[in-house]
Amino acid sequence: MQVIGLPRQIAQGSRLASRLRAAEHSEGARRRDAIERRKQAREDGLNARSAAAAVGVPLSTLYRRQKRARSGHIEPLSRRPR
Repeated sequence: MQVIGLPRQIAQGSRLASRLRAAEHSEGARRRDAIERRKQAREDGLNARSAAAAVGVPLSTLYRRQKRARSGHIEPLSRRPR
């Protein structure tokens, strides 16, 4: 889509936003990304608490997600009532 009459920065920003929107944004992908970023921070020498803070997710949440990822169920559970 071509936008006429807007400053170049806004037009470029809208182009980037539409590409980002089309990218994969599932909850499972975000969880896998957070686990990988924490793993990389640990390899770079941070302790567990600092690595979790750098990722922006509580330490307990990362431990819980890692446990679920090991079992192969990284996608969130259904919240539908039984």
